[in-house]
Amino acid sequence: MQSGNIGDKYKTEQKKIAGYTFKEVQGNAAGDFTEQAQTVTYVYLKNPVKAADVTAKYVDENGKEIAKSEVQSGNIGDKYKTEQKKIAGYTFKEVQGNATGDFTEQAQTVTYVYQKNDNNSGEPAQPGTPDTPNHAGDVNQPNQDVNPGVNDDLIEEVTDGVKTLLPQTAVQKLTIVGVMSLIIATLTGLVIWKKRK
Repeated sequence: MQSGNIGDKYKTEQKKIAGYTFKEVQGNAAGDFTEQAQTVTYVYLKNPVKAADVTAKYVDENGKEIAKSEVQSGNIGDKYKTEQKKIAGYTFKEVQGNATGDFTEQAQTVTYVYQKNDNNSGEPAQPGTPDTPNHAGDVNQPNQDVNPGVNDDLIEEVTDGVKTLLPQTAVQKLTIVGVMSLIIATLTGLVIWKKRK
């Protein structure tokens, strides 16, 4: 503040202020004292001071990163704003930290947490009841039958047939041997009878 008599001269000066840059002066920097109080205003702009970064992270419930983090930079006092993303296979659950705010000299982290969708869980499917395999035409299953029941019946019939045929074959063999023996015996008898005559 300067004092003087009406008509005296005054002069104000611009100052150098650390961290600020002079912008403008409002009022008369120099002039005469009058009966009216006068104000001279020097306007300064605060020099930007780089702030620490703000990082937005996107993770699942286990803390695993599921999308690329985004880093924002600015000056102390500047505003920042982070955003929730749509991530395929996940549903947004919550945000940890301030989604919006001011840059400060301290680093800040905003974490967006997502829950994995069940249909894209990637977990192995639970074992269920296996379907009955159809081996018809399966080249890798040559011993498999289209209808095993038919062959079971056929095998049973053949087995019964074999059981039936075996005794008949034995009887037939015995009959042939018997007939041959009878013929030989008869011929032998005839030869002996002729010699006796």
